[in-house]
Amino acid sequence: MPVLPYQVRGRDALTGAANDARSVLDPGAKEDIMLALSNENCRKILRCLSGEAKPASAISRDCGIPASTVYRQLDFLMRRNLLDVSGDIENGKKLFMYKSRVHSIQGIYADNELTVRIAFYKGDRDRYRV
Repeated sequence: MPVLPYQVRGRDALTGAANDARSVLDPGAKEDIMLALSNENCRKILRCLSGEAKPASAISRDCGIPASTVYRQLDFLMRRNLLDVSGDIENGKKLFMYKSRVHSIQGIYADNELTVRIAFYKGDRDRYRV
């Protein structure tokens, strides 16, 4: 998985309060994250995985998205380090569990500049290079 560069700490875009959100520094990564947010299925998947880890079959069922689309979007989100995946063997079959690493994402376009900030769930923010 690629490691996306993030800046440590920041300010909430609405309140100005200090938080653990990090600014995305790489222009290509900004575009990728905004592309993920513009995709309804990616948003549904991130929302579905915000509380607990789930297998792709449960994501498909809970979100009402075809399994093939779920796998394609999971791959997209994993390559952007927005999901955590763990594997297990159950009844002789591999079972992968997916969970969102993202607590919130803010995209702000002002003065011809795109600012993207990500706040990670506690513990996940340390997995990223800053």
